[in-house]
This record gives sequence, structure tokens and C-alpha cells, in this order.
Amino acid sequence: MNPCPTDSGEAPAHEFASLVEQQRRTVAVAESVTGGGLALALVTVPGSGTWFKGGVVAYDSAVKYELLGVTPGPVICASAATEMATGVARLLHADVGVATTGCSGPEPMEGQPIGTLWVGVSIDGRLHASKHHLVDEDADEIRAAATAVALADACVFLRSATHARAPD
Repeated sequence: MNPCPTDSGEAPAHEFASLVEQQRRTVAVAESVTGGGLALALVTVPGSGTWFKGGVVAYDSAVKYELLGVTPGPVICASAATEMATGVARLLHADVGVATTGCSGPEPMEGQPIGTLWVGVSIDGRLHASKHHLVDEDADEIRAAATAVALADACVFLRSATHARAPD
């Protein structure tokens, strides 16, 4: 199966929305490095009000720890990404949590270079994390690319889901 396109634009959000609708799931996002880009991409999809619960922009580490339940320590890592995804799904009562954490600059953070991206996805308690390095020096372009990559990763993980939720 093909993953979602990873170019910037509407295609990743629309493909993600199609999968979510087919599987009758609800979605919440927790964002750091994307700074609200995931939520913005999702709310532009017609009908998103039926499956998008909302999101948390957790730019400060304390918000990740205190609101989303991330274990105190480094926040640019797989465990932080999956804990963010799990935390936002729990907080907003969603079936799917998608999270982004990373470094868009202007300086490296936690020993991670600019362009580092971790994506975390939680679907009904199943977890997925993936690391990417986005090569660009412009923070806005890194955030845009991170949004598309996160949606593409979430599509791949959704495609691997073996069952659709029954209608309410």
C-alpha cells in the first residue's frame, strides 16, 4: 500500500482524513515542532468536524510533562513522541493520537540537529514512532515539511490497522 504523499499541500491531510473516515475513528493531535500545523491542515478538510477532536500545541517541555504525561527528560525522542500521542488521545477522548516533536532551529536542541523530527502515533493503544531528518535551514519550511511527513506516517500506520470501528 502506498503511504500518503509527503509533499507540502493538501494531499496528505485529505488522504489521512479519508482513512480516518473509512475506519470511523476520531483524531487528536499534540504538536511541538509543527506549532499547530497539523491541526490547521486537518481542519481545512471538509467534514473534519465529524472526526477531529482538537489538539494541544505543547511547545514548552513542562506542558508535555504536565498536560500530556510525557516522562520528564529529553523531549526530542521516540518515547516523548508516543507519550504525547497517547496523552492527547486520552485527554481528548480520541481513537487516534498524532504527535510531533523535534527541532526547527535556530540552534540544535538536546544534541539533536536542526531538522530532527519525531512522529508518534497512537491508535487504540498501539504505538508507532519514526524519526526523520528534514534538510532545510528555514524554520517555516521545516514546520511545513514536518506536518506533511507526520500525516504521511500516520497514514501508513492507519493503513496497517486491521479493523474499522463500528459506528456509534
